[in-house]
This record gives sequence, structure tokens and C-alpha cells, in this order.
Amino acid sequence: MSDSGESDVEKVMEDIKQLAAAEAAEKAAQEEKGVAPFKGGEELMKGIASDGEPVPHDDLIHPEEAKAKDPAECLLEEGEWKKNDMFFEYRVKEGEALRLAGNELFKAGKFSEAAVKYRKGLYYAVFDESQFNFELQDEHRLSVVKTVTPLRLNYALCLCKDDYKPLCPPLPDLESRFKEAAENCTEVLNWFDPKEPQEGMQPADHVKALYRRATARMKDQDFDRARGDLKQALRLEPGNKEVRAAVATLKTLEQGDIARQKALWSSVVDKVDQLNKEEQAAEEAAAAAAGEEREETAEEKKDKIRGMLEELEKQDEEARQLGWWGGIKKMFGWG
Repeated sequence: MSDSGESDVEKVMEDIKQLAAAEAAEKAAQEEKGVAPFKGGEELMKGIASDGEPVPHDDLIHPEEAKAKDPAECLLEEGEWKKNDMFFEYRVKEGEALRLAGNELFKAGKFSEAAVKYRKGLYYAVFDESQFNFELQDEHRLSVVKTVTPLRLNYALCLCKDDYKPLCPPLPDLESRFKEAAENCTEVLNWFDPKEPQEGMQPADHVKALYRRATARMKDQDFDRARGDLKQALRLEPGNKEVRAAVATLKTLEQGDIARQKALWSSVVDKVDQLNKEEQAAEEAAAAAAGEEREETAEEKKDKIRGMLEELEKQDEEARQLGWWGGIKKMFGWG
């Protein structure tokens, strides 16, 4: 570097240091007043090494990315680029390469490994809504659509396989995989919105997305919405054999579900009947016990009355023996 170049760098460094010192003094003054200071020069100093050379700082280049990172970054291996450090073309190419790698694994029956490739491909090839609509040109959006659509649909297919296993995060667990599969199909179907259809979408992908979302919903016991997806798919392609087979499968599942619900409710009713019988038996036993108690009380009263009558009869017999005058004398103790 020339002497003039070195002097320019030293001048810039000196200016940044002066800015940081001024802001430090301002920060102290504002903290005394309870005002949050503006961060500028101090943050710039964080991006400069001790030898004066600038170093990369993600928080300065992409501050919004530093707050919320894509969970799929954990799929990246050491040395692999993050999507925010790559140009558009390289991101789409990486997504396409991962799609092809996933297809080979899928053909080999390695559905979980294929799911990892498809999910990683989505990490690179999917752009957020603002980037997709406002930053990409028409031909770029077509490239994204061409790559993302099969990535999403193939990823959903892997999640619905019986042999699927969540090999690593952020792949969903066995309980939530069907919902994630349906969500990816929904993302594709959103591009077929009749009000704002996305250019480049193929009718066959419309049917495929409906069919695979119906499959995910059937496996998730969401039969009503699965039926709606299959009806819509048949309207688009009445002769589709896969969709027709899925309709037959859905009917079988619904019949089995009805039988299962009947069996469930039958067992519930049996339990309720048993409880009612037990409760009735307890009430009858309590009533019988109370009745016995009442009978014993009445018997005691009868004995008492019987005793009184016997006493009267005894007194009457004595009165007859003594005569009326003798009875009077006994009554008054005269005698």
C-alpha cells in the first residue's frame, strides 16, 4: 500500500475513533437524563480489528438477520455458505442441486435422508415475500418457482412416508410431520390463487399439491378437509387414478373411523349402564336397611302398647276381685 493510501486509512481510523469517543460522552450524558443513546461509532469499532483492518460483522451487514435466523442453518456443514452471503443465482443453483440429490436418495428408498436434502434446498431457494415480489425480476421469480415447487412437494411426500424418521432438526417429529407436509403443499397452492396466479405454475402441480395435502390430512385424521382437497383435485383432473384411489382410501378410513367411534361410544354406554346399576343397587340396599330400621321401631311400639294393655287388664282383674269399694280404698291408699 502506498504512503498516501496508508495515510487515508489512518485518517479514517482516527475519524471513527473520534466519533466513538464523542458518542461515548454523549451516551454518558444521555444516560444521566434517562434517554437511550443512538448506536453508531461504537458499533463500527466492533467491526475493526486491533491492527486496523476491517473484519466481517453479520450484525452490521444484515442486522435483521441477526435477530431471527433460519432454523435450517443447523443443517449446514462446516465451510458451507449461509444464504444471506450468496447471490441470487447461487442460492437457486444450490437449491436445485439439493433437489436432485434428494431425488436420488428418494429413489433408493432413503426417505428421511431425502427429506434432509429437500429441507436444506428450501433453505437456499425460498425467498421471503418482500424479496420475491419486489427485489427479484420476472425471470428470477420463474427460476425460484421452478425449483421451490418440486422441493416443497417432494419434501411433503417424504414426511408422509411410513419409514420417515426425524434425523435432525429442524425436521419435524413423527407427531407434527403431517401438519408440516400440509403446510408446504399449501404454500404451493397459494401460487395458484385465481386472484393473483403466479406465472410459471403448471396445472399438474396444482393437482399434485392437492393430492399430497389430502394424503397428509388423511394420515393426520383430518378427513373433512382431505375430502375437500380430493374433490377439488377431481374437478381439475377427473381421470387421475391416484386421486381416485385416494378417494376410495378415504371412504375406507372414514368407515373404520365410524366403527371405531361406535365401539368407543358403546364401551362408554356400557360403563354408564354399569355405574347406574351399581348406584341403583346401593340405593335399594340403603332403602332396605332404612325399612328394617323402621320395622324394628314399630315392633318396639307394639310391645310397649301390648305391655300397657296387659297392665290395664291386670288392674281390671284386681278391681273385680276387690270390688268397687276395695278398689277405691287401694286407689287412695286406705288400706
